[in-house]
Amino acid sequence: MVNSCLDRLLTWRVALLAVLALGAAPALLLRPVPADAANCIVALSSGAYQGQSGATIPIIVTRTGDTCSGTSIVTLDFQALTAVPGVDYVQPGQTSLTFTTGDTSKSRNLEILPGAGVGKTLRVTLGTSGSDFTGAPFQAVITINPSTGPTITSVQPASGGLNGGPITLKGTNLSGVTTVSLPKLGGDDASVTCSPMTVVDSTTITCNAPGGRVTSGAADIQVIGPHGNFTLAGAYYYTNGPFITGVSPNNGVVNGGTPVTITGGQFPLGCGTVRFGSAPATSCTYTDASHLQVTAPPSAGAAKVHVTVTDPATAKQSPQTNDDYYTYSGGPAITSITPNSGPPAGGNTVTIAGSGFQVGNTQVFFGSTAATTVTVNGTNSLTVVVPPGSPGTVNVRVHVGLFDSADAGPGDDYAYSGTAIVTAVENATCTASCPAATGPTSGGTLVRIKGQNFSEPFFVRFGTVVAPLGTVSLKGTTEITVQSPPQPAGSVPVTVVFCPPSPAPFPCQNGVETANIGALGQFTYVASTPPSVTSLSPASGPIGGGNVITVFGSGFFGGGPTNVTFGTSSVPVAYTGSSAGTNIIVSDTQIKVTVPAKATSGVVDVTVTNMLGTSTVSGSANDYQYGAAAGATVTYTLFPGYSLITWAGLDNASIANGLGGVETPDNPATNDVRANVGAVYMWSATGVGCRNGESACWLGYFPGVNVPGANDITTFRQGTAYWIAVFPGSGTVSWVIAES
Repeated sequence: MVNSCLDRLLTWRVALLAVLALGAAPALLLRPVPADAANCIVALSSGAYQGQSGATIPIIVTRTGDTCSGTSIVTLDFQALTAVPGVDYVQPGQTSLTFTTGDTSKSRNLEILPGAGVGKTLRVTLGTSGSDFTGAPFQAVITINPSTGPTITSVQPASGGLNGGPITLKGTNLSGVTTVSLPKLGGDDASVTCSPMTVVDSTTITCNAPGGRVTSGAADIQVIGPHGNFTLAGAYYYTNGPFITGVSPNNGVVNGGTPVTITGGQFPLGCGTVRFGSAPATSCTYTDASHLQVTAPPSAGAAKVHVTVTDPATAKQSPQTNDDYYTYSGGPAITSITPNSGPPAGGNTVTIAGSGFQVGNTQVFFGSTAATTVTVNGTNSLTVVVPPGSPGTVNVRVHVGLFDSADAGPGDDYAYSGTAIVTAVENATCTASCPAATGPTSGGTLVRIKGQNFSEPFFVRFGTVVAPLGTVSLKGTTEITVQSPPQPAGSVPVTVVFCPPSPAPFPCQNGVETANIGALGQFTYVASTPPSVTSLSPASGPIGGGNVITVFGSGFFGGGPTNVTFGTSSVPVAYTGSSAGTNIIVSDTQIKVTVPAKATSGVVDVTVTNMLGTSTVSGSANDYQYGAAAGATVTYTLFPGYSLITWAGLDNASIANGLGGVETPDNPATNDVRANVGAVYMWSATGVGCRNGESACWLGYFPGVNVPGANDITTFRQGTAYWIAVFPGSGTVSWVIAES
């Protein structure tokens, strides 16, 4: 009996070596060949599949072996993991494949529902029946990725004549589109393809809507490409009457009177009838068949209406699309003016925020003086060059159509006050979109004051306290840096006082003080309590670092240079006014930071240091784990035949020790699987370790075999994939290793 078992083992290992030398595939390496056992090998072509939402994934099954004959019934059982059967993918339940004599491969398509199951996974389990097959089920995992198919979000213009014309499509993932088509209207058109077509970028396509139509109506627009098709229903309207492609401006006040230009085509001589909703325009001038100049009529209230043009000769009216909307709003209003002060000579630029502003129909008055340069940035924003004025405060009003903005109190006041303007007070360490400056009550925070027309001599006050004169520095005419003086907790205004050329004494008593600019001109003193760290997410990562974590806590807007320290390694962080990027202070309670590298695994304390001090170390809230925790293990499930694993243990660990459960340091949870494993091998895609100059090959390790050239690999490398061959008859084996 002993001799018989030894003969089988030697025969099996010699077969492995022979096949390995020929560079065969893994499935062939694992076919047992004792003479008294009839076997086929039935396997999935991969242990892991990926597919896009909305796409089809081919699942390929192979059957190999010298003794394969007759019929084998192979069952593909799709089981949900985090997916929902019938919702996250199309093909739940079981599917059978029948192999007959001579068949070596079969495939089954798994159709994934569009937009469903993204980021989800499902498992396919392979089972077989048939007199010539023995072995355990084989499993693979399918990952569902987002679809990269094209979409259309808008078409401009959205209407045109029966002969078509240029259109622009906006959407996503348009780079691969090969065809844009418009389905037929009543079967009357000879061509449905947009040509010529130009893919401008992934979001834009230009083309000519096909002509030759004889029927008016809305047509779908379809984009076709290798990654899928997309149809926007009723996106383009063909008409043999007038059509509108634009209304400018597309908004006005409710009392009407706004001059409006209508663009489009096939407009009738004499304008025909132009309506804003149901109200006719108060005047219309025909420029040409593509342009009308009209005056918007009054509206009963704020509303968004379609503008239409009707040809009285044919009674045809322009189709209603997104291109012909006009919005009525109430009169203009001012909510703020920034900055709200400046020199009597004027010439400085301010931004007025509010509502009801209109291009070509807006005036701005500072007191009774009209500004000569007004730029309408949108319905909510104006940029204005301030006209000259006398020292003092004036009311600013905006005039649109027949409406004037109402007095908004201090919100629409402007002060003509000296030659200097302060626009912002910030912590000097901030780089962009900075919040109001903050620092400890002990003082010493470096502050940046922004503005215009700064000059010597001057001094800075925080509330009523003059900042230390030795810390004040003028950076040209637009910036001052200064250190905050000590103050009790709370917010105080920061002002700059500009003195006469030869003040005596200094600080002067009769200087010109810049106006307080509200919240942007404040400095907030906070109690000198160090920042605190309450949690880390994630709280672990590789010893090589490079991953990004979020530090949660409080007091991160402490002013001055800020550092996050991992044990003894410090990383500088700065406030940028954005949550994008790394090594940034996102808010007073969050920091995003890139973890520095560490030579060995282990736990370190994470602390935050700024002007308020250094966070304390308390419990495990600020603990960060480099590498695996002590005693952590990974369990691999090995099936009879072969199983694919990714090594998660110690890098460059001995294969012999790993199979034997011997580690340094030893983990008692590990087990010895040498009696079950007959071979370990890996694919060298680069040719490293290959013989005879091969560019790629299989490399193997065979426990207890000392045949020259057999053991091309002797160590496990972390993160590398290996195929583990298990002896027939071993059953399913659990292999526990120490995680690194």
